[in-house]
Amino acid sequence: SLTNHERSFEDKVQVFLRFSPLIGGPPIPLHVEVILAEDDADKRKDIKSKEEGSTIYIRKTNNLASMTFLNTYQQLHRLDFLPINPTDPSTVIRLASLQSVPAKLRHRYYSQTTTASTDSKQDGRGITVLLPVGSI
Repeated sequence: SLTNHERSFEDKVQVFLRFSPLIGGPPIPLHVEVILAEDDADKRKDIKSKEEGSTIYIRKTNNLASMTFLNTYQQLHRLDFLPINPTDPSTVIRLASLQSVPAKLRHRYYSQTTTASTDSKQDGRGITVLLPVGSI
């Protein structure tokens, strides 16, 4: 459980992979982040919301705020590895060829009481793909 409050068995955590451009890199989605979205069964009983869990979202911007349905979740935990030198051409080449690069683990948390609209370092270039992979 992501929170200390009492939860029903119907509440789930939805797991998404978000592919987006590297900060300062080319506008192609080389960066991958895991998003854990806490689902509230009482607020998401309609059919449209259930279908959202199986929809792949593609946007022409790397701004997470363009994925407005994410704002319907109580909490988001965003986990990724941020390359130490994201603008270095060798970083892009290594990532594109599925090789490792020096990076630091990053965890970002949003709840409905905080704003999940933008990150200060996003530049809006490129596309973002949000892929639902299941629930836990």
